[in-house]
Amino acid sequence: MIVKINETRRHEAQNQTVNGLNISCLLESAAVNTVVPATGYNTTTGFDPSQINIEVTLLRTNAQGERNMHTIMNANLAVLGQYNTILQGGNHWRKGLVLQKRASGATQIVTRGLFVYFGGHINIKSDDLLTVTVTVNRGTFGSSISAPNSTIQVELNPSIGIETAIHRFHHYAVQASQNQDTVSLGDNVMRVALLSFNTDADKPIFRSCTMASDRLDWNANEQELITRHLNQFPFNYTDVLLDDLAENVPPLAFPHTRLIHFGEEIDQCRVQFTMNPANVLQAENYVAYTSYITSIEILSKARNLKAKHDASDEGKVKVSI
Repeated sequence: MIVKINETRRHEAQNQTVNGLNISCLLESAAVNTVVPATGYNTTTGFDPSQINIEVTLLRTNAQGERNMHTIMNANLAVLGQYNTILQGGNHWRKGLVLQKRASGATQIVTRGLFVYFGGHINIKSDDLLTVTVTVNRGTFGSSISAPNSTIQVELNPSIGIETAIHRFHHYAVQASQNQDTVSLGDNVMRVALLSFNTDADKPIFRSCTMASDRLDWNANEQELITRHLNQFPFNYTDVLLDDLAENVPPLAFPHTRLIHFGEEIDQCRVQFTMNPANVLQAENYVAYTSYITSIEILSKARNLKAKHDASDEGKVKVSI
């Protein structure tokens, strides 16, 4: 679906399997021979995804006949964008591809894309209802962007796979001028990040962090947090970043964002961190994480579906070759 300025649109889906959202932003400069600025945050001149809200809900009837609503995510696109481009895709989200070059008689047109991962597959049945609601608020396109000619397109990403849980994205806003904070994330936590939209490398945000859970506990100072974060990147990618690093220029667009946990499920998770209060501004820093809920009903369906797929695959194989 395509959403324009000051619009709210909804898309409903049934009878399909999906694992995320494909988001495409078509942006045109406001005047000829000018560029579309890089994706910003709380900006009045460029493209500000914090003014776009995306909500994804799943309405499902369980075995007891109860109709339950599950919120997969409900957040602004800036937070979703940074969380989903920590390790890859950041340059395309911030700068994009030029579709039309600026010229003396032409505006610049760019496309910027993003994949928002749900955390796993969702097998939407005929009696399920997955709803995606997108609101593009007035401040999305700043003075350098042509609001009438710019659009946001959001589509579900079809996938092949078996649902074993319902994944959910959460985010917690850190209050301004805080010197420390503690956030309880709960059970079945798969991914945790400390997000910061501060782009000034000379103004550090997070000084230390402690994670406690049922089977993973650690404490890290600022330097260790940086190392933990860079070690999450694909092999040799950080070497490329650091090799290209000029003096006093940070290698990452958001130099204070830290990915602190990724991949293994943990329970009873709690994160405590200390900060430099003078650098902590309102609505600029977040704890973002992905967790899931599941049930015997979901796991039983997953086992049955896998057995069905395995039998079908075996049926297509020759006895001998």
